[in-house]
Amino acid sequence: YRVLLPTRPNGSTGWIAVDDVDLLRHNLAILVEIDAFRLTLFDHDETVLEVPIGVARDNAPTPRGRYFTTELLQPPEPNSVYGAYAYGLSGFSETFTEFRGGPGQLGIHGTNDPSSIGSNVSAGCVRMRNDDITAIVEDLKVPTGVPVEVI
Repeated sequence: YRVLLPTRPNGSTGWIAVDDVDLLRHNLAILVEIDAFRLTLFDHDETVLEVPIGVARDNAPTPRGRYFTTELLQPPEPNSVYGAYAYGLSGFSETFTEFRGGPGQLGIHGTNDPSSIGSNVSAGCVRMRNDDITAIVEDLKVPTGVPVEVI
């Protein structure tokens, strides 16, 4: 199988042997529309959730492309900059090779500043209201491995 790789440069692909993987299927996909400040979760072609987001500042833009969710984290303090939950993405900042001790990985996460939603405020990540990211995680139970298209 040809697969997207969670490595630099963004969009890298590789091959894995069919016998080395177990395939799990779902019909979920996430669309991030940077200019519209909108994230939409789809199941097949049906919109499940559409919410406003905050995106990156001009000096650290969110790179457009096709990614996937790699992990789900629950920060120890929900009133932090990362909010109640954070999904890691397979993509990386094109501005930062390192960010807060990490590799500059992109994410979709909550925020302790809901007034930042609808504006260019982040260092590359996609910010959501804590209620929205909590709904995605706890109510909709969105797993890792979901494709994320950033346009």
